[in-house]
This record gives sequence, structure tokens and C-alpha cells, in this order.
Amino acid sequence: MRVCSYTYVIEGVPDAYFDYDGSPLLRCSRCRLIYYKDKAAQKAHYSFHQHSCKLIASSPSSFPSSNDNATIAAKYPNLDACFSVLKDNLANCPDLAVVLFRIRQLMDEDPGEAFNMGMSMHSWARGVIFYPGNFLAAVMGRPCMAKLMLCSVDDDSETESDTERMFTEDLLSDKARVLKELSNYGHGRPSEEFIRRIADPEEKKRVERLCRQYDGFDNTDESGDPSSMSYCYLYFSLLVAAAVRARSTNFSFHDGNGSIRGNFYIGPDSVAEYHLAIAALRRAMSLWSNLDVLDSCGDAMAPAAALAITGLRHCIAKRTLGGVACREDEIIPGLAADAAVKACLCEILREAISARYAAELLELLADLAQRPSSFWELVERPSLWRGLSVARRASCALAIVRFVSDAENEGGDGDDDSFNANFGQKIDSLPFNECNVLFRAVTAMAEEDSNLTKAVLDLASAHGDYIGPVGAGRNLKGVAFFYYLSRGEKYYVEDLVGAIEQFDALPKSDQAEDDDELAMAKAKEECLKLARSNIDD
Repeated sequence: MRVCSYTYVIEGVPDAYFDYDGSPLLRCSRCRLIYYKDKAAQKAHYSFHQHSCKLIASSPSSFPSSNDNATIAAKYPNLDACFSVLKDNLANCPDLAVVLFRIRQLMDEDPGEAFNMGMSMHSWARGVIFYPGNFLAAVMGRPCMAKLMLCSVDDDSETESDTERMFTEDLLSDKARVLKELSNYGHGRPSEEFIRRIADPEEKKRVERLCRQYDGFDNTDESGDPSSMSYCYLYFSLLVAAAVRARSTNFSFHDGNGSIRGNFYIGPDSVAEYHLAIAALRRAMSLWSNLDVLDSCGDAMAPAAALAITGLRHCIAKRTLGGVACREDEIIPGLAADAAVKACLCEILREAISARYAAELLELLADLAQRPSSFWELVERPSLWRGLSVARRASCALAIVRFVSDAENEGGDGDDDSFNANFGQKIDSLPFNECNVLFRAVTAMAEEDSNLTKAVLDLASAHGDYIGPVGAGRNLKGVAFFYYLSRGEKYYVEDLVGAIEQFDALPKSDQAEDDDELAMAKAKEECLKLARSNIDD
């Protein structure tokens, strides 16, 4: 994928905000390493690009290509050499993208050294938040930096050169890449029972092979292996710095709590700064809301929830919620409502250091879900859930049910409803009320759209093991609960938490104390049987 280094539009993806029709981007004829949507964008960006452009044109060896691994290794032999460039020459280094590429390479080769150096790089990168915005625009104007920092792997183009493909970052550990290949079977490793019942022999062999790979990793650290974690700290902090101007704090989970850069459009530098801020916000949010990336990077993404709140408030204030800078399903650049909900629930349940901000974001989303139609008319968007398929609604609903069930069993502190995250960040109460609101909203119960609600519940029941929040074969309880909700075709739940508590508390049928309890216990057993039959099928 190629990207304009001034507007950050993606080649081939029309963007009304920048009047871009999706036509091929234009390449700088001098350095041949950077692209623009048109000549006007190139002219506007020239002050940021001219230094590295002239240097590379006069000395091509100053920017090694994908075939120059030996040159790269000789120029940047270790993490100390790379870090020295970041600290001492960030403003003028023409091959900054090569330096970051080499850091990831070295961290993958030596996880122990990566951990030791990673925290130092993280502390330095956090300080970049206080750099002026036009400086950061110049940094992103270095060859291939926009590609490396702002582009998704999934958008990779067959027309790219090997050098361009070299600067593609997914922030995934090897373990997370295996899970990505298993994404058709929920989020996580499928159960052995499920694997045994895969009918297609070739597919069964593929899944077994991937699961053996997965089991070979050290799975004691749920946030991923040390090398990926360490690089994520550096990479994600640079993204946050490009998106917001924040104040100094002791902990990185506050770093996204600031204001969007270039917000007030004072002069051409501020315009460039704002373009970069929105692009960085989009990239940061798309990474955070990818659960494979979140598993891989863990608390390296601590600023993300606060950044999402900053972005959401910015878009509401500017009446651009889900607007021209967003794709159809997004509420802010890079973040759809269902993905935001699932990421927040994941952060809270694993007691991440950002859990307090995740709970606050859920509260904002629940508030938006209850806004009247007049609000959505004002922001020119039909609803919070625009662009979401039935499958995505069902997947989000399954995640909410799983969260409530797990949090009921594992969360809390004593008799109160508080919840402790890392670094003493206490959540006053688990977001059960927000879960109730969001569940009724995403299933269309709040809209009283019985046809859509039925479609969501039916899909969650029939295919929940494939779109659920954990690996296939491990979603049985949640799937059974959706069958339980659908009985009698009422399709409405006033109190989700109470309904889950009632479902969990039902005894086995031979232990029921009265006829009513017996009927419900038998209904639960039938629902569990139906859920298990999905695996058999």
C-alpha cells in the first residue's frame, strides 16, 4: 500500500475529505521513495521533505534498500547504535524508517536485550509527545516513514517494490500471527474437542499444525513475547505523539489524554500537523482494536483507551462523528463501535493499566447509544452502529455476554463492586450498566427492531463458536445463553446481567426444587445441547 505523505490518503481508496478519487499516487521524481496524491500536496509538503530528498538524490547509499541487509547491519549493528540515532539525529536522519526497521529486527533476534533497551526507548518516545507538531510532520516526511507508521499490512499492494514492502509493520508476535491464521475459529486456540470434529481432513491437518505451533510458544505471558512488546512500546508511543499534544505524567496510560494536534488550523504547518494527527489516530485505533495486536503488545498500548476518548470528544465537538474522515463503519478514524467495545472489555478483564480509561470509554459509548435521533441527525449519521453487519453485531454481543459472565466470577474486590487494575488504578465499579445498554443497542433491542434482533441472536446461536471472543469449542456457555434468550421468540432483555445470573444459577433438572425451576433447568440443558450440536455439525 502506498500513502500520500501530506494528506495520508491511501492509494486506491477514494477519500472525499481530501477530494481524492483513488487514482494512482504520484512519486517524487528525485528521491523516488515518497508519494503524493497530486502536485499541490507535493508542493505543500516540500518544506518537510526537501532535506532528505536532496540528500538521497545526491547519495543513494544513504537509504539502503531491501537487498542491502549487510549494509543495514553494518551501519546499525546493535540497538545502542539505533537508539543513538533516535536521540541525537531524529530531525535529520534520512533513513529513519530503516532505523526503526532495524530495531524491530534486532529485538526479534535477541528478546533479552530487547527488554533491557525497550524501556529506555519507551521513555524517550513518550517525550516526543511534547515536540512541536511541524517537527513531527517533518519526521513522518522522511522516506517510507508514512508507509511504516501509518499503513496496515492488510492493505499491502502487489505493485509495491521490495523496498516498499520492507517497511510494513503488523506489531504481531509470532504467536499472534498463528492466532491470526486461526481467526475463522473465534479469537484464540480452538479446543481439542472442536478440532477432533472438523470434518475436512485437510483443514483439520492445517488447524492441528497451527495449534502445535501455538502450543510451542511460551503462553504464560498473555500480552505476547518480550521482543514484540518492547518494539510496540516504541512504535505506539510515536503514533500517540503524532496524534495528540499531552501533558507530562508518570504513567503512559495517561499519554493519550490531550488534544488533537493542529486542531485550530493556524497556518499551513498546522494543516499538515492536523492531517498527520488524524492519520496517526486512525492507525493507532485500528491497531488497538485488533485483538491479535492487543494480545501481542499488551500494556505497550496503554495510551490507546485515553486516545480513543480524546478522539471521540474531538469528533463530537467538531460534529464529525463518523464523518468525512471516517470509513462507513467508524465512529472516529480507525475505530468502529463494536471494535471499541470489544477492546475495552478485553482491557478491563485482563486488568490492564489502562482499564480505568477503558471503563470511561464504555461509559461514553453507552451514552452515545442512548442519544436521541436528533443528535444523530446533527452529526449526519444514522446511528452508532452504522455499517455493521449482523455477524459483527452478533460477535460484539457474544463478547459482552462473555465479559459479564467472567467478570461476575473473577472481578470485584470483596463485597463491593470495585475492580483493581495494575499500578493501583481502581475502577469504582465494573461497567455492568454500560454492558446492558450496549448489549440492547448492538442487538437492536433498544430500537425494537425485532427482525434485526432475531437475526443477531440466531447468528450468535448458530455460529457463535466461530465469531466468539475465545477459541472455537470454548464459547459453549455464551452460545447456549443466546439459545436461551431466543426461546419463546421474545427477543428482548431488560437486564442482561440479571438474565446471565439467572441462567448461571439454574440447577441441573434433577436438582430443581419446583415445577417452574424444573422447566427453566430443562430449557438450559436443551440450550447447552444445541450449543454442543453446533460443534458436532
